[in-house]
Amino acid sequence: MSPGANLVPMVMVPLTFVFVLLIILVAKAPKAGAWVVGGLLLLAPVALLRLAAAGSMSHPEAVPLFVVPATFLFVLLVILTAKAPKVGIALIVAIVVMLVLGFFVMMPVVSHRSVRAVTAVAQPVAPAPPQAPSPIWSEGVEHQFEADIYPSAPAAAEALGRRLVGPIQTVAAEPNVPARIVLFQEGNDRQVISALQRVLQRELSAVPCSVEADLRNIHPGEVGLTLRAEARVQEEVPRDRGTLTIFEQVMGGRITGTVFTEDRRASAGADYIDKPWAGNFSSFVAGKPDGHFLIARSREACTSENEARQQAIRDACDQLSAIAGQRWTPVPGRPPLTVSSHDVQEGGFILDQFVQSFDGSAGKIWRQAVLIDASADKLAWLNDRKNAEMRVERVTWAGMILSALGVLIVIVATYLFLNMATRGYYVWSLRIAGIVLAIAAIVSILLVLR
Repeated sequence: MSPGANLVPMVMVPLTFVFVLLIILVAKAPKAGAWVVGGLLLLAPVALLRLAAAGSMSHPEAVPLFVVPATFLFVLLVILTAKAPKVGIALIVAIVVMLVLGFFVMMPVVSHRSVRAVTAVAQPVAPAPPQAPSPIWSEGVEHQFEADIYPSAPAAAEALGRRLVGPIQTVAAEPNVPARIVLFQEGNDRQVISALQRVLQRELSAVPCSVEADLRNIHPGEVGLTLRAEARVQEEVPRDRGTLTIFEQVMGGRITGTVFTEDRRASAGADYIDKPWAGNFSSFVAGKPDGHFLIARSREACTSENEARQQAIRDACDQLSAIAGQRWTPVPGRPPLTVSSHDVQEGGFILDQFVQSFDGSAGKIWRQAVLIDASADKLAWLNDRKNAEMRVERVTWAGMILSALGVLIVIVATYLFLNMATRGYYVWSLRIAGIVLAIAAIVSILLVLR
């Protein structure tokens, strides 16, 4: 709920008392009341025109703050016209003249500002750089751009295979490609070797690629390929454990491939970080049958790491809202509460994250994935939090509605008091004023509840 909504009842109560005092002033001292009411009525169009030109009337929460005083001044004008017809008619004519003059004066100014704004927008700008195709998590993105890091050693080996196509063609006897590629496994992991062999067979389908266990001399027409895997601590990730924050080490490393012949040699490498859930989510989930996990991802190509994180968290909010399977509606007719980024972060839903960047044609592009804990305990915490927010929202709305109803009670009490004080002499004027004020209060309530 916006602050302007809570401000409406607070402003209407003092305005009502001022309005009552002006009615008494007009009834007891018509001449003095005419000067006061006339001054307010002459100033009101000027103030409204200035506020409209500044754009203040475009805010829905601010509409009652303008409608209610205008209604009060209209009622005072009616009462003043009944008490002093000549003064009332003169004020009406003056207001009409001011409105007409204001219309013709303000329109050129607004038009001039609009022309300046359109001119500023129409300035020629450089064309937007092309973005990576959507969705950003498709395999085509990795084939088109080189990433700074990969979520596992096999994924890095696949990227390395694509990067080694050029070096293989470079070290091969020109102008022909090699007749055979020999991949030496040595002490490397079999999954890494298989991933690399699979990519080479796809990228160089005309060249056979075989795997041999031990290193040997290369024969004419062959290109040898050896791997060197270097493991190291890739980063330290903070983890919250109650009131204590600790840092967990995340392992990673670099895989370097060297292609060679008898007289030529070339190398390429790929970095990786050990994030098994990001590389193969189904295998990760199968190894943890007691858990309930989700992966939330950024949806588009992002130009910064922060933008990619915001998109991933927004996706986490949408998925958690869908899993919760309920709508937290604090007040009938109002939109339901949704899962926010604060809920995701403060509830400890994020277990891990994987950030990756690519060197695109127009600069770096980013994408991010986060591992979400969607266990029953977390969802129960989320439900309790949203129920607490609903209670607070309902109390706030109840207080606002009671404040607005209090304004109606003040109007009725004021009418009864003035009618008794004037002994029914101004009964119709007071009834008109009370009805108009009641309508204004009801309209204000409807505008606030919208």
